[in-house]
Amino acid sequence: DTRGCVQVENRVIKYLYAQVDVDTPVIIMP
Repeated sequence: DTRGCVQVENRVIKYLYAQVDVDTPVIIMP
């Protein structure tokens, strides 16, 4: 199911963004 893969990727992306938020908050900007 591709939707499941997308959900997992979004979770990973949010996790990675949370990890780098302190150092580079600009990355989170759309």
